[in-house]
Amino acid sequence: MQFIFDLKKPAVFPLGLRIPGWCAEATVLLNGQPLRTDKGGQVITIARTWRPHDCLTLRLPMAVRTSNWARNSRALERGPLVYALKIKEQWQQSQHPDEGQYFTLTPLSPWNYGLPHAVVEDPARTTTVAAKPVAAAAPGFYWNAANAPVEITVSGRRLPDWQLSEGVAPQPVTPREGLYKGLVDPAPATLTFIPYGCTKLRVVALPVVP
Repeated sequence: MQFIFDLKKPAVFPLGLRIPGWCAEATVLLNGQPLRTDKGGQVITIARTWRPHDCLTLRLPMAVRTSNWARNSRALERGPLVYALKIKEQWQQSQHPDEGQYFTLTPLSPWNYGLPHAVVEDPARTTTVAAKPVAAAAPGFYWNAANAPVEITVSGRRLPDWQLSEGVAPQPVTPREGLYKGLVDPAPATLTFIPYGCTKLRVVALPVVP
């Protein structure tokens, strides 16, 4: 992000910038030249003489990371966003006599996957991030899978025994050492994750497999 100082004459004042905790190290540039680097999770203050048309740039690298959730499951995060597995959806419209119209969503693509331990150990190296332009085909509404602006791809393994039970997908129990011990498909599968807010069917926290 950039800050352009629209001043009529030089002025001295402090500028506070918040470096989010998800950013390992931020870089600040002044007029294209490095000014300082700072760790995340703090507010920094830059006090100096600012001149007309000064351009201050704040760079916040967004590396992919994992977070630990229930039963030692892992979720993918990047920057301030949590990501969910991209699942093909089937929408079925129905009518309730008292409540009116409603929709039922069911998955049309596999969702029962685990994340390999190697991905959990080094997500930045084992994932690929692709940014996409916002689609012009859906003006006014972009928060769906078709228009997700960012995709993260990673290798995963399917877990055949992890199935829906009465419309719910209870998480597999993971032993204390942290690895899923059930049946794991040996064939790798390419998984695509998109921002959580772009999904309706949400698989976010995946078991860890060997």
